[in-house]
Amino acid sequence: MRPPQADEGPTCRDGFPVHQCTAWDHLGPQSPRQTNLAFTLDGPVRARGMIRITRVLPGLSVAAIQRGPVTPSPADLAHVLPPIEAALAARGVATLTVNPVWTGDDVPAAREALVAQGYAQVPAALQNFPTATAGLDLTRSADEIRAGMSKSGRKDLRKATDNGIAARPMASLSEAEAANEAMRAMAAATGMQTDAQHDFRRHFDYLSRHTDDGVILVTTLDGEVFGGLVSYCEGDVGYGFNLCTRPDITLPRTHVMMFEAALALKAKGCRRFDLVGYDSGGDAQRLGRSMFKKHFGPDIIDVLPIFSKPLRPFAHHAVQGLRATLRRARGLRHRTGKGGQDA
Repeated sequence: MRPPQADEGPTCRDGFPVHQCTAWDHLGPQSPRQTNLAFTLDGPVRARGMIRITRVLPGLSVAAIQRGPVTPSPADLAHVLPPIEAALAARGVATLTVNPVWTGDDVPAAREALVAQGYAQVPAALQNFPTATAGLDLTRSADEIRAGMSKSGRKDLRKATDNGIAARPMASLSEAEAANEAMRAMAAATGMQTDAQHDFRRHFDYLSRHTDDGVILVTTLDGEVFGGLVSYCEGDVGYGFNLCTRPDITLPRTHVMMFEAALALKAKGCRRFDLVGYDSGGDAQRLGRSMFKKHFGPDIIDVLPIFSKPLRPFAHHAVQGLRATLRRARGLRHRTGKGGQDA
């Protein structure tokens, strides 16, 4: 394990999740508390990828392999994980969290492989990657994709374009900053937390130098930028990464963004568009985020949840207790702040 080198690989065009590529050192959240390390394994199963180390307290840290590790099959996790665990434990890591990208019929085998290695599914509150997603078939023509949408989805698409809403490739850093302003406004309205992953300037800088790796768009109203979207090409799957619009724009707009992104990804050779996440239950906000995806007539696909394993059990339980206390404190501050605004 060592610091990643720029453009060393693997790449998302090789079929790796962008979180497991050296690109993540540029795109992912960085802070004095967080470090990205690249790993390479030789043996019965060769593996490469990225690990994020987060310092909780001096001498105490946790590790996460986001959307990984990547292996040829779920059974190969038994070969790849033990040497990674040993190396991390030697660095003082208390807990390893993993999220291999297995979907559909592969989920049960991947779950079984992780449980056999001593991993347990993390609580629902900590599942910050979806456990179900919406997949849009891009092997169809543009007319077929449009025809596959619901009646209300096609109506919103027409209404948006009739009222001057359009989506096109992002052209400059100033447009990336306009998308950032929209992201900040959306975050303030919804209470979502943002970090370096949500910085469109980072994505624009990277995709300007690696044009085959993804698609970055702006959404405009009569030519003025009010939102942005970025997707990465993970092999033949387009992975929807960021999407935002200013909350003061009340016209239908997400349908235009997603439709144009689907066509741009199709042009790059992607065969499926992962709209990233699908909630069939829960609060109104989550249902609303899924409703416009449903309008595209996607396939709903199960995704393996996040799992974790204690590498140093005493330290692991200490970290979990500290994190629970911090979550309660953040929740209390959020409720108090919201009450103050309502008053």
